[in-house]
Amino acid sequence: MKVFPFILSLLLSMVSLSAVEIPKDITKHPISTVNWGEALEGDKRPQLDKEKLAGHVVVVEEFGITNQDCLARLKDLNRIAKKAERDKTKLVIVLIHRQNEQKDADILKELERIHPSIIVRKHGWLPIYHEGMPHAAVFNPDGTMAWQDASMGNEFGKALKEALKLLEE
Repeated sequence: MKVFPFILSLLLSMVSLSAVEIPKDITKHPISTVNWGEALEGDKRPQLDKEKLAGHVVVVEEFGITNQDCLARLKDLNRIAKKAERDKTKLVIVLIHRQNEQKDADILKELERIHPSIIVRKHGWLPIYHEGMPHAAVFNPDGTMAWQDASMGNEFGKALKEALKLLEE
């Protein structure tokens, strides 16, 4: 008879999880609500300076080194970072590693080929519910969230372009 209460509690938890609502107004999640986690031990890259994010478009990408889509996504972010540097664009890209079982040295080894301006963190998260990785958010220069979703589609590029246009105004 102990099985029945277990199954019942499992079903109730599934119902409550499916009832989680993704907020429609993403602007209620400004950049100040991002949990930035912590730096990777031994990381020689520039570290996160939250004070310097104001006035910049910020991309926050949640990823994991054992997820092939995430690794493929790093190539896109690398290209974006190189272009931003060449064009002197006020763009900051922050990767937040979400697979807690990975060692810092393993993460850094996998990221050796990414652009040195890309900031890497671990154990942080975006302030909005989502499923799966890679997942990203784009923040406008004023710190409001402009977009968030799975970052593999075309919508990310559109959102980034719109946010970058605000720098020209």
